[in-house]
Amino acid sequence: MSVMLSRLDAGSVRAVTRPGGGLALRLDRSGAALVLPPSLDAVPVLDALVRAGASEAVRVGERSRPGAWWRAVSTQSASARALLAGPRLLC
Repeated sequence: MSVMLSRLDAGSVRAVTRPGGGLALRLDRSGAALVLPPSLDAVPVLDALVRAGASEAVRVGERSRPGAWWRAVSTQSASARALLAGPRLLC
C-alpha cells in the first residue's frame, strides 16, 4: 500500500468548476475525481475531507509525498467548500 501512496501527486489535486454547475475535486492525473453538485448538501462532505486531509497529512508526515497529497486534498476541499457555500450575510 505504501508504494501506491508514494505515487500520489499533490500538484494534480484541484477543485474545478463544472459546466452546468457544481464542482469536481480532481484527485490525480488519471482523471479520478469527486463530483460535487451545486448544493449546500455537499458542504458536510467537504468539511470531512478538510479535516481528514489535515489529519492524514500530519499522520504520514507532511514532508512526504503522501502527506503533501493529503494536505492538497484538505486545501482544495476547503476552496471547494468556500465556492459552494458562497458569501454569507452576518446578522
